[in-house]
Amino acid sequence: MHPHHLRQLRQPGDHHARAAPDDLHKHDEDRPGRRRVRKEHAMTKQELIRAAFAAREKAYAPYSRFKVGAALEAKDGRVFTGCNIESATYTPTCCAERTALVKAVSEGVREFSRIAIVGAAEGKVNTLVTSPCGVCRQFLYEFGGDELQVILAKSEEDYLEMTLGELLPIGFGPANLN
Repeated sequence: MHPHHLRQLRQPGDHHARAAPDDLHKHDEDRPGRRRVRKEHAMTKQELIRAAFAAREKAYAPYSRFKVGAALEAKDGRVFTGCNIESATYTPTCCAERTALVKAVSEGVREFSRIAIVGAAEGKVNTLVTSPCGVCRQFLYEFGGDELQVILAKSEEDYLEMTLGELLPIGFGPANLN
């Protein structure tokens, strides 16, 4: 990937910014006829990154000792976390991103807005961002398409943000089968 494809969106001084309510309205099915204002995201970027770090602590990585955590935010605001789960035979190993996505899809969720991913060798400090593997990129594309926001974090304040389309240009998805 070329560096010009990556952009660090957090600018100096904006790390305390919160998402303001926008003018999107969501119908509240529990109270017919009522509408409520919805925030752009249920969590701040920092909260989503924290959730990914918490998920990473649950990783089962006795072979590589490289632990990954992911926090996937659905468009309805729910957040699903996942960690990598290794196998001695390696092939059935499941990445954190796919673990989070499988949890969400098994709960009936099919639309997502963003994912935060963190990873580091056990006992080490993050010095590089951890990017999803090709299989995870394709798996995320199935439900997030080009516009899924991807946050690759070393810490709550040091991260890269891009779209899945930038990570997987010319992705193959359901529309290709029509």
